[in-house]
Amino acid sequence: MSVVRDQHAGSPDQALVLAFIVAIVLGCIMVYSATIVSHGQTLLRTTEQLLRQLIFAISGGLLAWLSSRLPLPWLQRLAKVAVLVAVLLLVLVFTPLGIMRNGAQRWIALPGIMFQPSELSKLLLVLYAADFLARKQDVIGHFQEGVFGLLLVLMLTMLLLLQEPDFGTAVVLGAAVLGMLFMAGMYWRHMIPLFAAVSAAGIYLVFSQAYRMDRVIAFLDPWSDRYGKGLQLVHSLIAFGRGHWFGVGLGESVQKLRYLPHPDSDFLLAVIGEELGFVGVIGVMVIFVVIGWRAFALALRAEQQGFVFAARLAQGLGLLLVLQAMMNIAVNLGAMPTKGINLPLMSAGGSSLMSSSIEVGLLLAVSRLVGRTTTRKRKR
Repeated sequence: MSVVRDQHAGSPDQALVLAFIVAIVLGCIMVYSATIVSHGQTLLRTTEQLLRQLIFAISGGLLAWLSSRLPLPWLQRLAKVAVLVAVLLLVLVFTPLGIMRNGAQRWIALPGIMFQPSELSKLLLVLYAADFLARKQDVIGHFQEGVFGLLLVLMLTMLLLLQEPDFGTAVVLGAAVLGMLFMAGMYWRHMIPLFAAVSAAGIYLVFSQAYRMDRVIAFLDPWSDRYGKGLQLVHSLIAFGRGHWFGVGLGESVQKLRYLPHPDSDFLLAVIGEELGFVGVIGVMVIFVVIGWRAFALALRAEQQGFVFAARLAQGLGLLLVLQAMMNIAVNLGAMPTKGINLPLMSAGGSSLMSSSIEVGLLLAVSRLVGRTTTRKRKR
């Protein structure tokens, strides 16, 4: 075997870059469309929101580029620090720096900026999980030595998220780390009872809070209380129904006008479905299918080349992006009870967009690593 330089050595994954750009651009267009004179706002106000989203998008693109240049071995050495930062950020939410909005304490306010720590914390925890699983690769089959420490850290992080409360982010993070454990080779005899315990805890959490039970009831029959508990889902379904195949036209949504709550964030897909139709919704799904496909393809190549940390990181990042997108799409389509979770890379808001951009940037860092060298057999 001989190691040779590839003619495109170190170049970023082109399909991933294209999916990222399309998601960012489409997101800016649809966020602007979703906020045009909605909730009595003036055109000037919606233009300001567009400029704000463009600033977030440009910042996200810059962060993705910077992240793609990071050396992964150096990043792995910072993994233990990363998890401490993640926990600290989540604790700061409950200090005087924390801000409560809509009944949830999920934001930190600093001079001139307000951000949601959970978005960055889940990324930092996946970074730690990737390092942990790379170090424990040889003992992953032993529960106490191979996975118990990671599960303790995950449990602490999820408890802090549930205290905010941010049930959606906790579910995405928990599912992503469990998926990483499965792909790292965790035994079925450990995975099945762990999955059963997590499912039982999730069911308990749903039944322990009245507002979560209300969401389940609204999910089962939203039309029984279409002006109350089922309001969001009913108007989301109406939006998709109006869209048909090709939509009613960009900017022509009716449901975003005082009917559909949070049309620029949690229910942006419903606006896309109404204005761009079934074709637009499928287009959004294709974007995240491409992101997931490239993430897992890069993970496979990294593992084949012996870069275990890079492989686990690509798997975790792919799961974070795809699972969050799947949950948002399922909520919008009425396939899952309503929860506050937005569409990665596309929904309004700086914390989510920039965190998701960093995740894509780190995937591009993996693509540079695995594309740096290739091997071939030399005929003798």
